[in-house]
Amino acid sequence: MLGASLVLFIGLSAYVDFWAQDLDLRNQDLLSIGIFEELENALDK
Repeated sequence: MLGASLVLFIGLSAYVDFWAQDLDLRNQDLLSIGIFEELENALDK
C-alpha cells in the first residue's frame, strides 16, 4: 500500500512540475496544496 502511495505521489509531483511551467508561483502553490490535501484524504481512507 505504501509503495502504491509513493508511486502516486511521484506521478502527481511530475504532473504538477509539467504544468507548473506554464503557471506562476502562486497558482503552482495552490495546486500543490490541493494535491497534498487529496493525498492526505486518500491515505486516511
